Amino acid sequence: MNDPVPAELRARCPLITAEAANRLRAMIEHPDAPPWDYFCGNRVIAEDLPGLAAFAAALAKPSANDDRVSGSLLQTLAAAIPRTPILRRLLPPAADLERDWQDLPTTCRADLAAGPSDWIPDDADWSRLVCHGTSGTTGHPIIVPHHPAACAAYEPLYATALAARGVQLRFTPDRAACLLLCAQRRTIRYATVCALWDQGLHAKLNLSASDWPQPGSARRFLADHDSTVYTGDPDAFAALLQLADTGLHPQGLISTAMPLPPALAERLEAVFGCSAVDIYSLNETGPLAWRCPQGHHHILPPDVFVEVLDDLGQPCADGVRGEVTVSGGRNPNLLLWRYRTGDRASLRRDSCACGDPRPRLIDLEGRAPVRLIAADGGTVATVDVSRELRRFHLLRHRLVQRPDASLELTVLALPGDDPPVDADLALMLRNLFGSLPMTVTVAGHDWGGDGKVPSYASEMP
Repeated sequence: MNDPVPAELRARCPLITAEAANRLRAMIEHPDAPPWDYFCGNRVIAEDLPGLAAFAAALAKPSANDDRVSGSLLQTLAAAIPRTPILRRLLPPAADLERDWQDLPTTCRADLAAGPSDWIPDDADWSRLVCHGTSGTTGHPIIVPHHPAACAAYEPLYATALAARGVQLRFTPDRAACLLLCAQRRTIRYATVCALWDQGLHAKLNLSASDWPQPGSARRFLADHDSTVYTGDPDAFAALLQLADTGLHPQGLISTAMPLPPALAERLEAVFGCSAVDIYSLNETGPLAWRCPQGHHHILPPDVFVEVLDDLGQPCADGVRGEVTVSGGRNPNLLLWRYRTGDRASLRRDSCACGDPRPRLIDLEGRAPVRLIAADGGTVATVDVSRELRRFHLLRHRLVQRPDASLELTVLALPGDDPPVDADLALMLRNLFGSLPMTVTVAGHDWGGDGKVPSYASEMP
């Protein structure tokens, strides 16, 4: 019998139904659709579904993890060593993973950048390899080897984060399942379907006015698809607020890539009447933690071991800041081995007032710490600056210390809010840094760049 789904689409989305294919075609041909310039699919096959179902079931039973690697993860890692080039080179042949764990080598982004294929097991099915390019906040591009099932696992991870806020997602054929929003000068645009969310429509859209065929197109397109879930970064959600009168009724908003300012989260929840959840996610790990109402990031996936290490690679005591380091995961093409993310936080395993029993990261800050110098020669921690900046309703900030120790702070206010007063920001800096020369700029809606801009930088020798 002839397959009603076009062969090219079936190859990209093997499990797509004829009904979903018709809905996807209607989205692509919508009169207000953006100019699609990329084609992709979830590539999930029937053999992937039992593992994904088991992963979703494990997510639904959160538990407090101890400070030791689980036996099942140790077995998985041990089995991967003889099959994975980088692990064969990295680890001593006689290493006892359980006994020697804290003294075993770590890996980092540079190791992945130097040879992505070295992380792929010898017996991997290369026909199912998915490659994701990412630059992160460092600006150094890397290729992350992925697998279709690992990509599809984003869906139960997002659903679990929303469930922690009391949201039980319900998908219906008359609306999109998930729209990924951007607010950039340029990015790819595509339409496909979600593998596990009832083959619901999914699209990546850029809310920049120049990306749409005519004025009002974005409003009409979003209104006609009224997505169940929106994902994006704070810039994209700030742009979505400008379209709030479109009559959208999302069940949940998921922010990734950059920290979601609490003031923006409150505004989104008030305007759209749903939970806005901040997710800590890396391309290498997938969604890793969700930020609870206490401001702590609880570890989501049960198949990873998260530790916080000092500069010598030794575990920090609970509550002591260090580098977030991850082992394990569900990506068979990139099993992470003590992978130092470059992000900084402290780890706590005691109970949290929010009720989530999972371990949590405290005062999470992206990428390597920047050493900022005060007028008296002492150092100022970036986390302390971030805490002070939370008093202002900001979408973004960037603080740069120039070679002469002068400070340049640029901030972007939340849309619709009165911008912060320059003098108030300068006073905050003086309280932290003393009498250094400083410049404070409240930017307009154009930040002057796309993607993840590091919040802190130092040019001091």
